Amino acid sequence: MLERQTDELESFLATTSIFPILIPKASDALLGIDSSYEILQELARQNLAIEVSAPDEATAYVYHSLLRQLTRTRLHEREQDSLEELGTRAVDQLRELGHWEEALDIFSDVDAYLPAADFLVVVSETMAADKQWKKLASIVDLLPKSVITSVPELAIRRAQAAVEEGDLVYALDEVMGQKEREDFARHMPWASLEQSNIKLHQSDTREAQSLIVEAQHLMETQDTDPAIVAHAHHSLGISYAMSRQFTEARASLETGLAVCANNSGLSRKSAKISSDLGTLMADNGNSRFAKIQFERAAQTNHDIGDDVGRIVALNNLGYAYFLLAQLPEAIKVLHESISESTRLNFIRDEAYAQVTLGDVYAAQRQYDKAVEAYTQGNRLGKKCDERRIQAFALDGLARCAADSGQIRWARPQLDEGTILVQEADSSWQHGVTMVSRAIIDIKSDEIDRALNNLDDALAHFEGESADLVECRTRLCKSLALQSRGDTELVNAELERMAEILGVEGRDPYFLVSDIVRTPQLREMVCHLPWLELVSENLGMQVDHVLSAIGQVEQDRQFTRMEWQGDSV
Repeated sequence: MLERQTDELESFLATTSIFPILIPKASDALLGIDSSYEILQELARQNLAIEVSAPDEATAYVYHSLLRQLTRTRLHEREQDSLEELGTRAVDQLRELGHWEEALDIFSDVDAYLPAADFLVVVSETMAADKQWKKLASIVDLLPKSVITSVPELAIRRAQAAVEEGDLVYALDEVMGQKEREDFARHMPWASLEQSNIKLHQSDTREAQSLIVEAQHLMETQDTDPAIVAHAHHSLGISYAMSRQFTEARASLETGLAVCANNSGLSRKSAKISSDLGTLMADNGNSRFAKIQFERAAQTNHDIGDDVGRIVALNNLGYAYFLLAQLPEAIKVLHESISESTRLNFIRDEAYAQVTLGDVYAAQRQYDKAVEAYTQGNRLGKKCDERRIQAFALDGLARCAADSGQIRWARPQLDEGTILVQEADSSWQHGVTMVSRAIIDIKSDEIDRALNNLDDALAHFEGESADLVECRTRLCKSLALQSRGDTELVNAELERMAEILGVEGRDPYFLVSDIVRTPQLREMVCHLPWLELVSENLGMQVDHVLSAIGQVEQDRQFTRMEWQGDSV
């Protein structure tokens, strides 16, 4: 078959057989010609090449497998001494066009493992930013272990993927192996940071902080990549947050943001730090500041084309609006997130958004819409095996049932959710479930049972960063105690609530949803000691939400009357 071709065409077939996929402009660049498109068309006409689809390419081909096997054999025989150089040039062409997986195939084909490792250092950085951990690990593992170990950046990135996949033993072995190398000084800060990440996953925050400080000291003695410096401040902030050192966490994260602002090319890291700073502030009750950080993260991720980061930021922004009781704004943002998640098939992110949307609709007493959102969130959570999301969805369904007077149906939902929480091993979420049980108990006048569940919840919040949900718990407990006439105990609960709400910068509006859905709670808020302004502002926001609910009900009634009139 090859003998029937001209020498020129036979040479084209042999040289371009190094490509697993044939892009005309890549072939032109490799061979220094401008006729690859016409040649490939002719080969396709002879049934020697097959036209295929390729991302962002108008035209692409592959050779028949037997033909490529034959031509590759000839290429290897002809280019024995320069095969690696040819492969490297071919890789450069495919990489420029974005076909890096096919480029890696070329390195493997010509046994050019060290160039492949250097190539993967660049590729793995992008994959890590996109959180493609499984894919990153599988591709790196195509290289011999000795090659991976010999390239520090690749070895540490592989360890990072192992951490994200839960294999902490492998990750620690890889990092420690790198730290023991004599020629590793330049990469030591990064290795220490990754070791600290492993310690954070093991909940050893003290050791993690020590390793991060060690990395920062090392950075002071050498010219360090600003991305690593920002990463160090970011990691230290996360470790402080995990150990409930709020002031230190905020300072570290804001320093990381400043590093990003003063150096180009760190937009993705800046967005991630903004998102984590927003989460820190939301957990601490400063929802207005959190909202600003989530807005920045969403906009930055939009600007750099990071769909994953943008959707996560939108979900967080929707939750921040919910905490501020700005419910129409929350609905708008969450619908945008759901639309994008559906388009991109981000199941977990859509599940999270649906459950938060259910919370918002429930706060508006639109229980039909809330049930629909919770049901969808539960279905998606089950699909991606996210038990915590499922548990929150079932909790929401139970509360909706109780608010609608269906107490008997509510309890089985919570029972199922409790099992999922136990499987997820989340003490904090178990406490949240106990609060929901107590609210349902209060609605059914089972006060002793409610108090037992509330005490159980408070016990689960010990040692957790749970001031906001503790405040909700004590508000419900004060109502339960008042129904028994325990004035002294009621005052004790309200005083603890006042301590929580009195923290500088803390917004009280996270209580609006509970008060709207259980109106008896409003009286308790009115009795908060030395927080008259907070009580007044909270009451005004409750009235605002109730007014909007009343307007919706009035519009619905008017619509029903119009429909009945048309029917008559």
